[in-house]
Amino acid sequence: MKHKHLNILLLFLASFLFLLTSCTNYVVIDHIEMVNKETIEFEAGDYSFDGIKINVFYADGETKELDLTDDMVPEVERLNFYKIGEHDVNVVYMNRYQTTMKIKVVRHDFDDIYSLNSYTCTYDGKPHKVELNYELPEGAKIEYLYGNTFTNAGVYDVIGVISKNGYNSKTLRATLTIEKAEYDLSTVSFEDQEVTYDGEPKLIVAENVPDNIEVTYDIYNEEKTVRMNNAINVGTYLVVAKFNSNDENYENIPNKEALLTISKASYDMSHVYLNDYTKEYNGEAYEAKLTNDSVLPTGVIASFKYYNENNEEVLLPTNAGKYKVVASFTGNKTNYQDIENIEATLTINKRIVYIKNNLTFDSKTINFNRNVHSLEVVGNIPDTVELTYENNDHIYAGEYKVIAHFSSLNPNETVDVQEMEAFLIINRIRESVKVLNDETTEYEDITSTKILITTDAVTGEKTLSIKGLETNRYSIYKYKFTNKETNENVELSALQNGKVYVYEIIFIFINEGENDSVILAPVSGELTYTNA
Repeated sequence: MKHKHLNILLLFLASFLFLLTSCTNYVVIDHIEMVNKETIEFEAGDYSFDGIKINVFYADGETKELDLTDDMVPEVERLNFYKIGEHDVNVVYMNRYQTTMKIKVVRHDFDDIYSLNSYTCTYDGKPHKVELNYELPEGAKIEYLYGNTFTNAGVYDVIGVISKNGYNSKTLRATLTIEKAEYDLSTVSFEDQEVTYDGEPKLIVAENVPDNIEVTYDIYNEEKTVRMNNAINVGTYLVVAKFNSNDENYENIPNKEALLTISKASYDMSHVYLNDYTKEYNGEAYEAKLTNDSVLPTGVIASFKYYNENNEEVLLPTNAGKYKVVASFTGNKTNYQDIENIEATLTINKRIVYIKNNLTFDSKTINFNRNVHSLEVVGNIPDTVELTYENNDHIYAGEYKVIAHFSSLNPNETVDVQEMEAFLIINRIRESVKVLNDETTEYEDITSTKILITTDAVTGEKTLSIKGLETNRYSIYKYKFTNKETNENVELSALQNGKVYVYEIIFIFINEGENDSVILAPVSGELTYTNA
C-alpha cells in the first residue's frame, strides 16, 4: 500500500518536471479574430456555428484557423440570437482571449405550402368564405384584411395575413366568387295571342309571374323595327315582356316575346350630302346647293341637273311638282378617281288658296215629297277655284252623304280644303196597311180573324193569306210565328192545332216605284191556330 502511494507521487513529480521542461518551448497567443468580419445573418432563435471560423494569432507570428464552437460563445451572449436586429456577440477562446462577431438576427419565413383556396358558388342567401389549405403551426394566426365572409353575389378579393412572433408575415390571396342565381320562370306563361279588333288597346300579359318580379311591356311592329305606343289598329305586333326583380343577387331575366295579332301593318333614307328640299310655288326658279359645300376637296366643282317626273331634263325647276336633283362633280382627274353622283328630291308644293274658313256646307233633313232635293256650299269661292258635287240631287227617302269637291284651275295652286261633307236626309212616309170589309165597304185594321191559313188537300202545304187585302196594292213580304208558350219560332208548315202563336207580318207596295220612300208598319198580334 505504501509502495502504491509512492509510485503515484513519483509519477506526479515526473509529469511536473516534464511540464517545466516543455515550458521553455511554449508559444504565447497574442489575440484572436473572426475569419469573416462581415455581419453574419441568423434566423431568430435558430443558430448554428457550422462553417464559422476564428483566427488565432500567436506572438511568434503564426496564425491558426479554428472552428467556432458552442463553448466559445458565453451563455449570456446567446440571448442576442433571439433578438431581431444587429448585435455584437463576444467570442471567448481559452477563457481569456476575446473578439467580437457581428450578427444580424432576422425573422423566419413561413413555408410556401400555405395558400387560400379560391372558391366559386352560386348565390343561395347563405354566407360563404374561402378556406386555408393547411392548419397553421402553433402560435400562428391568420387575419383577413377585408373580411372572409360574404353573402351577396359578387367577386371578392380575399387577403389573408399569417403572422407569428419571430416570423415574417405571409400574405395570401384568393378569390371568392358568388355567382348570381337564376330565377325559375318555367311556370310563366307568355304565348302568342290572336284577338278581334274592337278599338281598344290590346296587350299580352305574362301569367304566373312571381310576386317579387316586376313586368313591363314594350310593343313593336312585327319586324321589331318600330316601337309602338300601343296596339290598337289591325296588324301584327311583337310584344316584349321585360322582367325586373331589383335583386342584384340574381341574373337579369331574359325578355320574352310573343306575337299579338289584331289583323295586319308595316316602313327611310337620310344623311346625304345633298338634302331633299321642299318649297312652295312662288313663280321663281329653284337652284340647288350642296348641304355644305365647304367639305368639297380643293379644286372640286359641283354642277347640278334637274329632271321632272317624266325623267325629262329641265333647266331650272319653277312649277309645282317633284324633281330629281342630280349633283355631279369634276376635279383633278389625273390624281383623283371619278366622284359618284348624288341625288335628292326637290318638291315644289302648290301654293295654297285659303277658302275653308269662308265656307259652310250644312246638312238638311226633309220628308219625302217626290221633289228633287240637294245641298249647296254657301260662301265666297274665287273664280280660280272649281266646285263640283258628288252624290247630290235625290228624290227618294234615304241618308245621302254629299261631298263638295274643290280644285284650283291653276295647276300650281291648291285649295286648303279639297272636300267638304254634309248629309241630305229624306225621311220616309209611314203608312198603315188596311183591309176592305166587304159588308161595310170600309177599310179597317188587320186582326187575327182576317188571317187565313189554308192547307192544300193534296200536298198538305199551308198557305197564308189576308182576307180583304188589296192584292193589287200590297203583297206579303215576309212573316214570322212564335209559339207563345215556348217563345220558339215556328215555320208555317209546323203550326199545331189549338196552339196560340204571336204573329208578325210585313207587307210591301206593288208597283210603287222606289219603295224606300214609304215605310209600311208591320202587323202583329196573337191567333189560335185551327186546322182549315
